[in-house]
Amino acid sequence: FFFVLLSAFNRIMFRVPGDVQPEPRDFGVFKVFLDERVAWLVMDRPGRSENAIGMDFQESIARATEYICDEYGKGHCSLCVLTSNKKRFCVGADISEFYHSTDVTELYARVTAGKAAFAKLSALPVPTVAAINGDALGGGLELALACDYRVALSSNKCNLGLPEVKLGVVPGLGGTVRLPQLIGIQNTMLYVLQGKSMKAKKALSIGLVDKLVPDSEGETGRFLTEVREYALSRLDKPKPPQGRSAGWLDWALATRALGRHVLARQTLGSLDHSTKGRYPAPYKAFESIMNAFREPDLQKALEFESRCFVEACVSPQAKALMSLFFLQERCKKLDAHPAHFASADAGACASVGVVGAGPGAASIGYWIAKSGLGCVV
Repeated sequence: FFFVLLSAFNRIMFRVPGDVQPEPRDFGVFKVFLDERVAWLVMDRPGRSENAIGMDFQESIARATEYICDEYGKGHCSLCVLTSNKKRFCVGADISEFYHSTDVTELYARVTAGKAAFAKLSALPVPTVAAINGDALGGGLELALACDYRVALSSNKCNLGLPEVKLGVVPGLGGTVRLPQLIGIQNTMLYVLQGKSMKAKKALSIGLVDKLVPDSEGETGRFLTEVREYALSRLDKPKPPQGRSAGWLDWALATRALGRHVLARQTLGSLDHSTKGRYPAPYKAFESIMNAFREPDLQKALEFESRCFVEACVSPQAKALMSLFFLQERCKKLDAHPAHFASADAGACASVGVVGAGPGAASIGYWIAKSGLGCVV
């Protein structure tokens, strides 16, 4: 659907010449469509309703970006637009691929390979624009951060965030390194350490995205048109530097000894209050964010982030939170088929008590109630 719409729209509106590539080049998860001067890099994970980042993703983006480099060398493209053929842009890493692993060496190799795949996108010799048509969460947002510019759909269905700490891990694909450069260290702490997401309008106001396209009730053509126009406006401009662009307050907080002391005391005190020190992920994320501001070498900052990710990922807390996530996803599927909630032995249990009053207890209580059992929280 994406390619039919794009091809027809461009030939009518932009008079694309007839020798433009008529069909996309298929690289598995990614497909590339050459549209005059623009290479559309489209995520469309086969057989899945959503785009998630797995091993197949890494191999596919490596081949797709190599193809774009070749076409650039031939003079066939001058821009790259990354977007999705799913309703959501990208929901992050496929955690089922590393949930069972406790091998530090294996996990480090996996996250390093993911970073290498993202680096190929960042290293493209042409300006890159992420066209965020829906939720960009976790690794999905980190993928957009690897691009030079970001255009998002102004819709309540378009949420951006790095919720990894809710799974007991740390953003592992550059999020704690690249995000502070765009939105500053204070905003980064707010959204990363709490795993919060934001709407596209908020993302624009704090500098995470560069342009919003109004939602036109599913009119994909308008979104693509405005993205294309924005991309072309970047054509003659130099690629933005990867260096930090935060304001003086963030610089003072992160680089001066007194500023670091004040920031660490306030942030760690808040984490101690909210987590009671029981969850390592927010603390590891804090370490990586602070290190990224002090470390001028991008590669070293990314390597430090990888170590923080692995240390958090092998913790029992991470495995427990991932397990809870899988159970919640299973409950959502059962919610679509209420008959499946029926207990095998309805008389075996009449009610359930949940000890706790936080979001986790509330979530457990909700699903117990959905099953038809009595529940006291």
